[in-house]
Amino acid sequence: MKYYIITGSSKGLGESLTTKLMGSGSHIFCISRKKNKKLQEAARKASASMDYFEFDLSNPEGLPALMEEIFNRIEKDRAQEICLINNAGMLPPIKAIHETRVEDIRSNITINLIAPVAIIAQFLKLTQSMKISKKVVNISSKASRSPRAQWACYSSSKSGIDTITRTVSIEQNGTEHPARIISFYPGPMETAMRKENQKTKPLFRRAMESIKNIVSTKKPVARHPDFVAERLVTHISSPEFGKRLFVSLEDVA
Repeated sequence: MKYYIITGSSKGLGESLTTKLMGSGSHIFCISRKKNKKLQEAARKASASMDYFEFDLSNPEGLPALMEEIFNRIEKDRAQEICLINNAGMLPPIKAIHETRVEDIRSNITINLIAPVAIIAQFLKLTQSMKISKKVVNISSKASRSPRAQWACYSSSKSGIDTITRTVSIEQNGTEHPARIISFYPGPMETAMRKENQKTKPLFRRAMESIKNIVSTKKPVARHPDFVAERLVTHISSPEFGKRLFVSLEDVA
């Protein structure tokens, strides 16, 4: 049996990943602030094996107990692989750093960095002695390497995620039963996060970007989350998983 733990599973890429994995005969643990009832109904109709946990990642102190509960539901003698997908994230605040409130900085860094690091720590602790395939996927962004104005918190948190990917890889390399880990760059997607970013841009700037994209031969393409999910799931199942720490959609498309 393969087990998947997916954060931010209620919408966007997380929802698409969950839907894609429903037919794989695996057991899925969904974590999001609010349950996606459509996902639950789809799982019921497909007779898919799923547990759904409502949890607010802005309160990471409860994560050790949550991970303990999840692992108590894993049948250790049947487990062949356990995969953690740190997908949950937020873009705001989209402001110049000198205009950003401390509470907004805290919210962003907690959701995007502190919570996933805490989950990884518990995942590695609870799987340390398990002689099975163990995988971690951190959904990152190329913004971690190419900072842009008004994205200070998001870019910084994703840079932190990439550093965690590097560090865990180094640490696991010396263990008896190592976990494999990657940072995955999905690129632009047709999600609520992208729409939120577009709303913050002045009308004139949005118009100029649209014109630029029309005339450019290398315009960025916003993919549907289903497209991205299908390719990421394929890569997770590939023997190539973990050979490269940083993987973009172009690498697996």
